[in-house]
Order: sequence, then structure tokens, then C-alpha cells
Amino acid sequence: MSGEIDVPSVRLELISRAEAARLVRSMSSAAGEALGFDPELQGDINTAVAEACNNAILHAYCDIPGPLEVELEARADAVEVSIRDHGCGMRQARPEHDRLKAGLALMSALADRAEFISPPDGGTEVRLAFANRSEFRPVDLSAEVPAADGDAADDPANPTPPGPAGRVVALSGDVVLTVSPVSLLGPILGRVGRSLAPSAGFSLERCYDVYLLTDALAAHATRAARAGAINVALGARDRRLEFALAPLLVGTGGRLIDFEQFLRRIDDRQQLADAGQVEQPLHLLAASDQAEAPA
Repeated sequence: MSGEIDVPSVRLELISRAEAARLVRSMSSAAGEALGFDPELQGDINTAVAEACNNAILHAYCDIPGPLEVELEARADAVEVSIRDHGCGMRQARPEHDRLKAGLALMSALADRAEFISPPDGGTEVRLAFANRSEFRPVDLSAEVPAADGDAADDPANPTPPGPAGRVVALSGDVVLTVSPVSLLGPILGRVGRSLAPSAGFSLERCYDVYLLTDALAAHATRAARAGAINVALGARDRRLEFALAPLLVGTGGRLIDFEQFLRRIDDRQQLADAGQVEQPLHLLAASDQAEAPA
């Protein structure tokens, strides 16, 4: 991956469980729709990336799932996707297996360039490049990140973190999503959150309610993000979805609040309560219709 600062990018970190392919497909589909990929390009990306993820799920690890990272960059001339696992590596993954051989052939056929790499620290990295066949929808990458109160951008308490994607902030969850620029967060987080909701036991109706929350979160992130990229950790447990956002400006996050309360605060354009003067991710929770709301 190029790692260029001025390139729209999406990164998904998750565990190679059976639902991982669904989550990755949701991410790539939402990114493609937001950036205006043509249908043929979108179909090729989705199919090849899903195949790479399935190979990691089936062959990278033994009985215990392991970490999986997928990153997509939309450059002017091509879309590049990297799928990385930390498992046994291709040499020990029984390459004579017909299913694996067919998957490698499919990825090579769909992508304009396909590389299968065995990193020195183990595992496998699949790098796929798809030539751009049409102009992507323009994304404003030059706009400054807005401050929460109009003048916090020059506040020494809110320095912009270094690095192309603001990944100096470490978050943990079942899924960690990194999006650059922040304006891409809404459609991508909505699709990923919707795909993760069944893992938390959400009903179909409640799954679609997740979009209300993610739209509100994305609107808040646009106002309160402290860098050109935003990191979101998602957790699915006990019939609840949990979201944590970072990096945010001091005074805009750090409090656990329930779904409806969060929506009321966003709708009223009220500033979220801060946690002293210590910057923390914004933690919030969407409960399923069978779960009790947090106190």
C-alpha cells in the first residue's frame, strides 16, 4: 500500500471468524459506493477481496481464529487492496488444495495485478490492484478538520497527531475501522455496523436502526475529529453494539451514553460532556431491543 496522505483509504482490523468476509464485503461495497466505483470494478473488487478473506479464514489459522487486516486505497489510477493475516503462511497452507488453488487463480484473473507475499514475520499478505476505469467521485481531502467550538483548532491541547492516517491512537474491539478522510465515515460505518449487528443478536428491525446511530456518529466525528482520519472500534456482545471513536478534540468525548440520549444530544446540537481535560475516545452503546439500557 502506498500510505499516501492525500489518498482516500479505509482499513478494517478484525478476527478471521466466519462473519469476517461479510464485514469486509460491506466495507468494500460502501467505500466503492461513496467513491463512485463503476459496477464492474466494484464487482471485481468485492469478489476478489471476499476470496482472499475466505482463504485466510479457511487456511491461515488452525482451530483458533486470528487477526486479519484489510486496507483499501483509491488512487487516481487504481484501487489497491491489501489482505494480511498472521497465520501459518502459504507454504504450509497445503497449496495443492483445490479450493486454495482455485481462489488464487480467481484473484489473479479479476485483479490487474495480484501479489502473494510471505512476510518475514509470518503469515500471508495478498496485494491486489484494480485499474481505474472511470473517474472516482471527488472527495475533499484538503479541508481542515473543524474544531468543536470554532477556535479549538489552534489550541495547543489539541495538536494534530502525526502519521498519514492518524493511527497513533490505539483502539481495541471486535472490529477496528480507520477511515480517511473523515467525510467517508458515514456510509462505511453504517454498512459495517449493520453487518456486525446480527453478531450481537439484533433483530432485523433493530439492525436497520443502527444506521441512525452511525449517521449521528459520523456527523459528530466531522465536527470533533482531531485529525484527517478517524478510528472507530466496534464491539458486539450481550445484545449490544459498542462504538469508540478517536482521535477527538478535548472536551468532545469520553462519556458512555445510551443510543437515544446520544441522538437527542446530537439533534439538539449540544456539546457532549467532557471527561476532565484528558482526551479519551467517545464511547457509546446501542442496545438491542431485548437488552436493558445502561444506567
